Amino acid sequence: MLIWDFETRNIIDCNEEAILKYGYTREEFLQLSIREIRPKEDFDLIDSAIANESVYGQIHKRVWRHLKKNGRVDANGVTGHLMDYNGRRVSPGVVEMM
Repeated sequence: MLIWDFETRNIIDCNEEAILKYGYTREEFLQLSIREIRPKEDFDLIDSAIANESVYGQIHKRVWRHLKKNGRVDANGVTGHLMDYNGRRVSPGVVEMM
């Protein structure tokens, strides 16, 4: 699981499983945006899917390609939703590693 800020796109929190699956240290992972855990070829897709709240929707469910620290790209299911958290609009996302 990870949580990202909808305005900045930065990852603001994650659980231990995310750290293990992506291969980063916690400090490294929390310096990334959700674009940086995607292959560059998918930037336009992610940008259009999160362009605004109405496009993203209250519940977002989709398979995305994810880029790990070691360069490996995997397809993973993601379920997220929008919520307010400590004065920020965020999306907690559950990433199902396939």
